[in-house]
Amino acid sequence: MVNVHLDFIRLLSASLSIYFCIFVGILAHVFCVFQPIPSHVVLKTLNAYVMNIGVPALVFLSLADADFSDATMYLFIAADTLVKLILAPGLWAVHSFQFHRRRAAAAADDDDNDLEGDFYTKYLADFMVIAFPNTFVIGIPLLSGFFDHGRVVRAMSVIMAAQALLLFPFCFVIGEMAVQARKTSARVVGTEGEASSTEAKLPCSCLPRPLQTALTAFLRISRGPAALATFGGIAFSLVSRSAGFRITDHNLKPMHGCFDALARSLFGVALVSMGLFTINTTSEGDGIDGDDKGGATDNLVSEQDTSGGAGASIGPMDVESIVPPSRKSRNWYERLCLLPWESLLLRFAVAPAIAVIASLVVGLRGEAFKMFVLMWTLPVAIVAFNISVLFNARPKLLEFGVTIGTILSIPICIAYYVILELVAGQV
Repeated sequence: MVNVHLDFIRLLSASLSIYFCIFVGILAHVFCVFQPIPSHVVLKTLNAYVMNIGVPALVFLSLADADFSDATMYLFIAADTLVKLILAPGLWAVHSFQFHRRRAAAAADDDDNDLEGDFYTKYLADFMVIAFPNTFVIGIPLLSGFFDHGRVVRAMSVIMAAQALLLFPFCFVIGEMAVQARKTSARVVGTEGEASSTEAKLPCSCLPRPLQTALTAFLRISRGPAALATFGGIAFSLVSRSAGFRITDHNLKPMHGCFDALARSLFGVALVSMGLFTINTTSEGDGIDGDDKGGATDNLVSEQDTSGGAGASIGPMDVESIVPPSRKSRNWYERLCLLPWESLLLRFAVAPAIAVIASLVVGLRGEAFKMFVLMWTLPVAIVAFNISVLFNARPKLLEFGVTIGTILSIPICIAYYVILELVAGQV
């Protein structure tokens, strides 16, 4: 008989704090707490604080005290990489099969560029739904209800660093390929100018446009606050452990306290921002299939005009805007059935299944195995929605995965934990 070891009070505290902060963000919008500042401007500001101050402070603090001789950390990275390596070609094969079927059934006058653009768009959207778990805003406070907080923070920090440096450029390549395939003429205002300005910033302008975009994204991310905090934290840990001191020592308490103060403010601000994300009404949503043939430049300019670009103006979960006009019904039950529930299936069923396979292959066992699998039951990260808006890659599908997924993720995560305890035992 396997006993389920679960600290109910600790888990209840973590869960309620998440819901409470999100609810505070919703109430702040409803009661116009931030007036006369528009909510989407507040959302952009909070997101900028989270990404440029709070996350770097937490990443540096966690990595500065990390023990890089621990083999579990490298197994964690290997398992995460294997998930991406399984996911990317697997989804590509599924969407390629669907693409060839559609092209064979299409009329002779249909534009192959449109079909190809839809292929890249849907592939990118489905990939981001699975490959971008919300490891920081939801992951750290929720998983800390199951496991040691320090281990959770270090694991999520490592995953976030790998995700930012490798996953973002890959998504930008696919997104730019979708833009180029869907752009059938030069009538897309501003796209050509953006291409020349992008090329001017690159060390080699002879690269294809998708690779230019990926290289630009990689260089920009690698110089960002989170990346610098990652490199700084790793360097500090290596130097301090070789010299025989740690950042938690008494003599370094002032330094630790400064970063800790910023790190502690991260979760409350980020969760309030999530509440504003859910309720904000400034977005003008496209269909879930992204019928607009605009490019990355057009969407980016539009976002910067409305919300400064950092936070991406977000709309409410409006059934009318998510369901395509041809599929709308007067029956609310039918409308709910037409919502993109496949995003939740990908997020909460496909992703954990791949994670179990990957973790067993690389040799993750015990608590690390459970933590890794539960990480893949987290909702879609907001950054995935921002990328989908940038490339018009079914943004409403990602929005649905973020908002509804956040609400459902906590009970689903608890259910997976109980299953792992009962079935896996001491894997």
